[in-house]
Amino acid sequence: MIGIIAVDIATRPRYPAPATREVGLSREHSALVVNLLKDVTPKKISQFIPIPMAMAVLFYIRAYFAIDIFVGTVLLFLWEWLNRKDAEDYAGAVASGLICGDGIWTIPSSILSIFKVNPPICLL
Repeated sequence: MIGIIAVDIATRPRYPAPATREVGLSREHSALVVNLLKDVTPKKISQFIPIPMAMAVLFYIRAYFAIDIFVGTVLLFLWEWLNRKDAEDYAGAVASGLICGDGIWTIPSSILSIFKVNPPICLL
């Protein structure tokens, strides 16, 4: 536990971001406040408040995955606009297939990197 605290303290920036400096809130406090706000507001309003943990996931994964999520969200939005019933029925299966397909690409990508081959940009 002490090692985790030491790493956390060592990796924190010395000065907080300007937006939180005036208010005196850290990132952890801000996430707690947003979560509490989401819990106490009515459903009609809380649906528009983002979940901090869901937003934090994108900071831990590679940038191309964030682009994939954005493209998938836009496609789902358009699909729901055109055919809401099918989008509700098949969105999970289609998203799983797209994520698996993106994951399966790591095998040929690894083989290419072993042989020090630089693939074209469309295959990254």
